[in-house]
Amino acid sequence: MAFDIKKLLENAFTLTPVDAGEFATMKVSGMNFKVSAWDAEGFGRISLMEVSGMLGLMKMNTLVFNAFDVDAPLLSYDRIQAFGNDSALLEVYDTLLDRPSFDESGMLAAKESASALPEMPVKSCWYDPLVMPSAFRKKSKKKDEKQIDDASLSMINAYLEAAKKAPSCDRAAKAVKNAAYSNGLVENGGPATDAFVKAYGQEKTREFFQKVLFGE
Repeated sequence: MAFDIKKLLENAFTLTPVDAGEFATMKVSGMNFKVSAWDAEGFGRISLMEVSGMLGLMKMNTLVFNAFDVDAPLLSYDRIQAFGNDSALLEVYDTLLDRPSFDESGMLAAKESASALPEMPVKSCWYDPLVMPSAFRKKSKKKDEKQIDDASLSMINAYLEAAKKAPSCDRAAKAVKNAAYSNGLVENGGPATDAFVKAYGQEKTREFFQKVLFGE
């Protein structure tokens, strides 16, 4: 991944680092995890997981935007590079208090501009009804890295622009809405969550999600 995630965040927000404590570094299913998290002023929680394994043949970054102060949806971006393949999954989950309040049009336009990139098939999951139309799932080869970088960056920037224009909201009410998704992952599972639950159990995984990854 060529673009600098941390620089992107610093340009968009005033950030306060969150102490990830025991969750700052983890080993899950043979993969090494480095976790960073920030409270973004006027927005909510942002977190980044940097994952590596298989003797460097597999790398993954997971970036999470979870709004508490504005009524924006949860965005989860996974970028996986392994064995010559390059995959990007940018999922947008409806954790909105008022669905029409968030303008998704910029993200939909960015998604359309990358329509030539191959789609990445995904298995159905319990949270499918929450996935918004701008969700972006692409899988290609390492040679297409720049195209996927450009498309991903356009999508993230479109989300940030829409989040800036989203109305302020009641933090407590938004936290309840957000928790329905993160708790649902622990209770019902998900592609990455299952590995954490297997390694640490449900309650420890829930603690990681609430204190660090998604905030509370």
